[in-house]
Amino acid sequence: MGGNHHHDSGHSHDHLHHHHEHGGDHHGRQAQDSSVYDRLLKRISANPVTVPKSPSVKKALALLFSREEAELACRMPGGLENTAAIAKIAGLPYQKAEKLLENMADRGLLFDFDRNGEKYYLLLPAIPGFVEFSLATPRNDIPQKEVAALWKQVRENDHYELFRSLFGINMETQFGRIVSYEDALRGNPAQEVCSYDRVSQLIEESKAVGVVYCHCRHERRLNGEETCSHPLEVCMTLGVTTEVFSRHHIGRRLDKSEARELLARTEELGLVHMLDNVRSKPAFMCNCCSCACDMVRSFQTPDEPFHVVMTSNFIAQIDASACTGCGKCAKACPIGAISLKKQFPPREGLRPLVDESICFGCGVCSKSCKKEALRLAARPQRVITPETALHRMALTALERGQFQDFILANPSNLTQKTAKALLKAIFTFPPVKRLLLQKEINSKFLDFLYDSAKKSKMGWALDLL
Repeated sequence: MGGNHHHDSGHSHDHLHHHHEHGGDHHGRQAQDSSVYDRLLKRISANPVTVPKSPSVKKALALLFSREEAELACRMPGGLENTAAIAKIAGLPYQKAEKLLENMADRGLLFDFDRNGEKYYLLLPAIPGFVEFSLATPRNDIPQKEVAALWKQVRENDHYELFRSLFGINMETQFGRIVSYEDALRGNPAQEVCSYDRVSQLIEESKAVGVVYCHCRHERRLNGEETCSHPLEVCMTLGVTTEVFSRHHIGRRLDKSEARELLARTEELGLVHMLDNVRSKPAFMCNCCSCACDMVRSFQTPDEPFHVVMTSNFIAQIDASACTGCGKCAKACPIGAISLKKQFPPREGLRPLVDESICFGCGVCSKSCKKEALRLAARPQRVITPETALHRMALTALERGQFQDFILANPSNLTQKTAKALLKAIFTFPPVKRLLLQKEINSKFLDFLYDSAKKSKMGWALDLL
């Protein structure tokens, strides 16, 4: 299988053993190591979607990044930058920086892009980012069992803080969105179903498609948790993500016919489509189950203050006159949004009821109904989907009071540090924040931001995202 690509490059042995160094300064070096991983965790937390500042996360970072890599990553700007600029910022010789950057890109810790023969690098957020990518394909240059064990500790011991770091408290904009099965939308007027709501169209329009391991199932199986029999190799990468992964042998590339077959297979298995929350050029589509995915599972506990994923624009609706009360839809629903209730005369037997407060409109239930008594109807109010990844990231940063980190992202620039403090005071001032979060205002503001970025020297990068 193409996904089972094992790396055995010269740097992998060094990386796996960087934390076992010995010598007279062992304890001093341990303290130095701890300090750099503290700083790396702080650097990663400048992203509004982040991970808890817990000992388990810090240990995982020490397994993923060598000390030299962590030092370099701490100094990387928040946006794309070329090798020469990163080497200068980090105070490293060009060849040294180049080797470290390429080694990190090989392991899915950075994204790299080629522009006129020059390499540009982007430090990825933790999630969605290097947490998943480190387990996206079986490999021997990352101690995957040890990393998986640490993420399990985070899931179990830091659950609340993990969700708060990833999703915020009752925040509106999230990085993922549910997309409905298209078969469940056949009865809907064409104007209700936008192009970005049709997975098949997104696949056809994507420049490249790939497949990687489901992080959630892979992590649980590495930990000996056989939560379900669903296959590992089902999550899809799209566009530039596929191209980056292909260069570094992460997952495998699919042609469009293979992608369509995989899509059909995931729906036969009743997996939930969770797509990148953008209208244009999505980067990924996970195919999730409640057996392993904590994001899907969270809908079974709606009392928690987390809005973890955007629902689709549709919701399950049952035609009582056609329904026989067989209960197959309730059994198929991955989040328990459909329950069976006893009917009263003149009708007998059971009838399904949809809990609209948790139904996220995936359409999995519709596959189970042979009487065509269940369909997905348009929600009364459309769910707003950001146009691009830049729009989504800016909106997330605004909502979470970290917009200053988003637009001033060079951690080593003293001028930017001063400006950040000023901008934080402005953007978190309640009247300003409320104004910018009004839909008609932030739409114009984000369009202005996008147009400004497009005109900058790095505007070419926006065509990738």
